[in-house]
Amino acid sequence: MKTIILIFSMVFTLASCNSNEAEKQNDSLIGAWEEVSPCKSCSTITIKNDGTILLKPYSSLEDLRMTFTFNGDYMEVNRLWLVGDDKESNIVQVNFKSNDTLELLQFRATDANSVTGFEDVTFKKN
Repeated sequence: MKTIILIFSMVFTLASCNSNEAEKQNDSLIGAWEEVSPCKSCSTITIKNDGTILLKPYSSLEDLRMTFTFNGDYMEVNRLWLVGDDKESNIVQVNFKSNDTLELLQFRATDANSVTGFEDVTFKKN
């Protein structure tokens, strides 16, 4: 019985630690970010704690809306606008270069800039 309680305790502790780490990283994402690479000042994103991202290209009058779910160093991003004939989704790797610099690998949905429609983008926190 002690062994079962000990195992349950360890699993609960590990789950709590992973959950806390994910929450901290998720909280670090929240806020307004300006693109610095590959195109300086071409867009901003606002990541909200309700699981939405608003992408504002400077060439557009309206925000493009996405939803995301966060899992460790990755988030699944679902675009709510058409890219070609479909709404695109993909897995984005999240890298914090510093407290105010965020790299999102394979993030942007576009027909023009890459063969896959996604590219690596670096943002600075506003």
